[in-house]
Amino acid sequence: MYCPKCNKTIPDERMEEIGRQLAEQFKSDAIAKGNCPVCGTRLIKPKKGEK
Repeated sequence: MYCPKCNKTIPDERMEEIGRQLAEQFKSDAIAKGNCPVCGTRLIKPKKGEK
């Protein structure tokens, strides 16, 4: 998943792990809602072949 505002990509295979860590440490469910945990912008799925 990609945040266009932060210009950062979260690998799909790490989404669940990162979401769980954020929920445990910071009580944040941003990733579960599909939002960037840093800025809150809606995450988008990049097209195949893009990073």
